[in-house]
Amino acid sequence: QAYKEAAENPTEILGDYQNNNVMMTNGVICLNDRKRAREIALKGNAGYLVTLVNLYHDTMPKSADGITWPTPPTDLSSLGGDELLDQLIAGGYMLCGTPEEVCEQIEAYQEVGCDQLVFGISATMSHEENLEMVEIFGDKVIPEFDKNPEHSTAVYRRNAQGPKYPPFNGPVNPDLVHTVLPESAIIGLNV
Repeated sequence: QAYKEAAENPTEILGDYQNNNVMMTNGVICLNDRKRAREIALKGNAGYLVTLVNLYHDTMPKSADGITWPTPPTDLSSLGGDELLDQLIAGGYMLCGTPEEVCEQIEAYQEVGCDQLVFGISATMSHEENLEMVEIFGDKVIPEFDKNPEHSTAVYRRNAQGPKYPPFNGPVNPDLVHTVLPESAIIGLNV
């Protein structure tokens, strides 16, 4: 709510347009078989993606109990099973269940001002289950929320006043001194 209120009257828009689109990312396990979706969520490897986020994502604070790869994710079935899973779902830590249940869970995201939901796929699902989930999500969940075929960012971009800054189309100055990246990160870029 604070973001949306501040976005109404920004001091300065830094880019060509204001992309007033709040995106949230979460894990989703959405299958027609509720029992199977919950079994997948309870397996330890279901949290594998989060361990990688904790390893690589340095723009947000890591919780004290955040598991970081290569430490394996926690097997939720050993910590409280279905009761813990229900608490995680209610707390917004994951979306899990049938398409109808996932739709109910996504409504909570809308209530807090989320415009876009991006999700990762569980490492414990088979290729066939992943395909099933993507198809079910596309057929039964997305149509409940995405009523406009044009993404809001496309509208913002189209209505922009034009480029705020000139384009950069030239070669990188070979004498440029990199002060942020370590020297080892730029070796081999002149290929």
